[in-house]
Amino acid sequence: MTQHLKTLNDAIQVRASEDKEARIVIQYLNFRIKTSTMLKGIWIKWQPPFPPKVKLNVDGSMKEEFCSGGGVVRISTGNVVQGFSHFYGKGSLLLAEAQAILDGLIICQELGVEELIFESDSKLVLDMILNKATVAWEIHYIITCIRQLLKDSWGGQHVYREANGVADELAKLAHDHKEKKRYSAASFNSVVVDVCLFAIVTGFGAF
Repeated sequence: MTQHLKTLNDAIQVRASEDKEARIVIQYLNFRIKTSTMLKGIWIKWQPPFPPKVKLNVDGSMKEEFCSGGGVVRISTGNVVQGFSHFYGKGSLLLAEAQAILDGLIICQELGVEELIFESDSKLVLDMILNKATVAWEIHYIITCIRQLLKDSWGGQHVYREANGVADELAKLAHDHKEKKRYSAASFNSVVVDVCLFAIVTGFGAF
């Protein structure tokens, strides 16, 4: 019986118990103790691009049956070039995530950005853009427009939502003003910073 228990323990190992009697039994049976490892936390925040690249962060938001999108264009120093907060009306979160990417890319095209990294916390939409997932019918046209805008020097990547805080706040802001607003560097600092203060102070999308 003991040999069978040892064999089972070889496969699963026994975690150390705080109970004294349980530890005595485990030691008597000559079980190997599985030591607990302490998990180390990782501080996730926005990372600036290497010059001369520019970074675009975008996000979508959903409130009841209405959706919106927001984004911010920043350079290697973290300075804002332009931001946007767009209300889309009735729609899905998937639509909002895709439309926010398209809106952000259009802004970058208008700004004449040559080298770009765009980030979104929607891995599904990014996979659709990069032909790694089947494109949903409701955003097929948007994905097509995005692909047409992309240049060889433009690339997209997934980012954790904790590092996408400013774009998230801009997307949420659109539910309040219910318009399509753009912010220059000057107006961004004076109008939007208070809304994004939490994201900035905590590092969740900090400048």
